[in-house]
Amino acid sequence: MTRSVVLFVACCLWIVPALSWAVDPQPYYLSLIPANLGGASISVADHGAVGDGITDDTIAIQAALTQCSKQRSTCVLQTGKIYKITAPLYIWGEANLFSWETSTTAFGELAFSAGSAPYLFNIGISGNHKPEQPWSGTMKNIGLRVTGGTAWGRILYFWRVNGGVVTGTVGDVGTYPYSLTSSGNDNAYLSGNDAIRKNITISNNVFHSTGGDLGSEGIGMGSCDGLVIDSNTITGVGDDVIGVHYCRNVVIRDNTLTSTDGRIFAVNSVNVKIHDNHHTRVPRGDTGLFIPGIALIYIGHEMHTTSGFYAPENIDVRGNTLVYPAGALDAGGAITIYGARAVTVSNNTILNHSSLVTAHGIYTAPWEYSEGTWTDPTGLDGQTARVRDITIAGNQLVGAYPLSIVQTGPTASYLGTYTVALNISQGIGVSSSNRNVGMNFTGQPITAASSTLVSFDASHGTGHVLIDVNDGSDMTITNPTNPAGGPYYGAGVPLVLTIRNLSSGPLGSITWGSHYKLAGPFIAPASGHNRSITFQNSSVYGVSDQWRETSRTEADVPN
Repeated sequence: MTRSVVLFVACCLWIVPALSWAVDPQPYYLSLIPANLGGASISVADHGAVGDGITDDTIAIQAALTQCSKQRSTCVLQTGKIYKITAPLYIWGEANLFSWETSTTAFGELAFSAGSAPYLFNIGISGNHKPEQPWSGTMKNIGLRVTGGTAWGRILYFWRVNGGVVTGTVGDVGTYPYSLTSSGNDNAYLSGNDAIRKNITISNNVFHSTGGDLGSEGIGMGSCDGLVIDSNTITGVGDDVIGVHYCRNVVIRDNTLTSTDGRIFAVNSVNVKIHDNHHTRVPRGDTGLFIPGIALIYIGHEMHTTSGFYAPENIDVRGNTLVYPAGALDAGGAITIYGARAVTVSNNTILNHSSLVTAHGIYTAPWEYSEGTWTDPTGLDGQTARVRDITIAGNQLVGAYPLSIVQTGPTASYLGTYTVALNISQGIGVSSSNRNVGMNFTGQPITAASSTLVSFDASHGTGHVLIDVNDGSDMTITNPTNPAGGPYYGAGVPLVLTIRNLSSGPLGSITWGSHYKLAGPFIAPASGHNRSITFQNSSVYGVSDQWRETSRTEADVPN
């Protein structure tokens, strides 16, 4: 008689303390969209805009935007119209820009073909070196398309913004290397002393690119304080799908992303939450071929050259799903952390279905300023940005080819604590002296069909293993494969086995491998119940290949 035994790993939800900069339960942008849409509504047709996709509407559109900016009004693009734009546009103050139709196929659309202009729609200025009242309005339900141009640039560029909202836009740049949004300092257009970027919300937008391995970021932002990037869909980008540079107080959440070689990229930024995003590597749209990327989420430093920017600090990466499909070619690390401080990586799922991926699953290392001098604003580090206080917990690194959790660099570059716990991964390579590694499951979860043996790999740490038994056949639990303590976890870490009776009757006899040292006979659980037994690696007793019982449940527990 045969029976099936299914072995799972119980990956407990890792609970971390609430951070002081908590996210509001209500999406931030809802509180910023004005109920009355601001002032009067002005149709761009009133200024002569035609919207046939052929007539150059640049002057007419700018005239409408200027009036709205000065009068705190709302400019309205007519639904279904395509407005040809051949030069940069400007908006500022409390102006809004809307297209009233709710169907994305009927939005009024700005179609840019602006030659070498790198910034197509300039926000918060009225021209080069012409700062205006910071923009605090809303752009909603409009189309933004690039149909020509020779620049490597951005559509929406934030120069002076305080409280602005971009929501419901549909952007498509085709093969042209433009991003949907960006900001930064460019003294050729505005002095950095005049730049303002605060409390910006970019939500529920759709952006598409077919730029292969070229292109700008999908949604980018630099030198900003207060930023929510929420519930956007970004596809096919040939650079970073979301890029945050030198920012503070950032939330990146619930975005659906695909990229050919890009990342969620957060560099030299402080107080960043990256929550519940879904990011998949995809082949190029033009050739159908995968190209190598180096990360799906990247936390670190922008450059190796001279810098005075802060190290990334207080970063929370939680609940994201990262996918390498069959054929993907990535190296590096799916989640990469360089020279960061106070980082929590918890409850993420990393799925690797490609045998060609050489990346680690979660990778940490110090960052060397090898081409210049780093002046750390905190004074904590010199030329090397060291790694401080890392927690990696409750993550599942699974798929056809599971990946590992790895750190590199000298132990002197790891300060504070480095905790790796309750993860499922192919392996764990963590050797710094500040490590705290335990209760992990390494090796691919095993399903033993029509077999009387149950095996698992207990190397590099241990975990909570569930053994689900579906019928009453006799069962042998074999010795753990590769169980020795080794350098990756402290002697004496626990291994918990829970046997769950999922059959309609009693279980057969259970035989334990010789390396398990039980304190007494194990009584199998009744139908619909389970029992657990906890072992400790016996290296604590001087014998490295045995597991000694330390506790057990004395009565059945309902499943």
